[in-house]
Amino acid sequence: MYTLQFDAADLACNQQGYLSDRQRQRVEAEAAAMRRQARQMLWFLAGFGVFVLVIGGIIEFLNAGGDLERLLSSGILPGLAVVVLLLSFIGVVSALYSRSSARRYSRGSIRAVEGVARLVTGEVYVRSMRVQQYNLELRQGSFRKFTFRFQNAESLAYFKEGRRYRVYYLPYVIPQALSAERLDVD
Repeated sequence: MYTLQFDAADLACNQQGYLSDRQRQRVEAEAAAMRRQARQMLWFLAGFGVFVLVIGGIIEFLNAGGDLERLLSSGILPGLAVVVLLLSFIGVVSALYSRSSARRYSRGSIRAVEGVARLVTGEVYVRSMRVQQYNLELRQGSFRKFTFRFQNAESLAYFKEGRRYRVYYLPYVIPQALSAERLDVD
């Protein structure tokens, strides 16, 4: 309970299929951070779009010999419209995706998965960088497994290799474990 930061009340709520008040606050804070990051990315895309348009306009103006009339008659407007539409499309799609992800995450629809624990630790290469991994794999037979990724070894301290667990989690890009219970108690 300590390593996953949940208590008996959180586990009881998760077993009934909903978040406790404490978990709801934590999830809301994370969803707010996701929305804030999405807004920052949208502002970055807008700023980058304006930058590209200004620099592109200056370059085309200089290529036209500094003559504005020649620039406008050179057929640049359709290309400019395509660039504006493409940047707008990218911004709108990313904003909608971020918003729906944050909304789905903040709803807190809890799921549960059961399986036999396998702890996977060690170094792995990600984009030519060595990264330490702390994964919990819940095996559900020979071919099915469900993986949870943790930040550090302390988060895995609760889990024992070969034991059967039920983990309650929020389904997201990387599933977030909320609470867990051991099913094969000695």
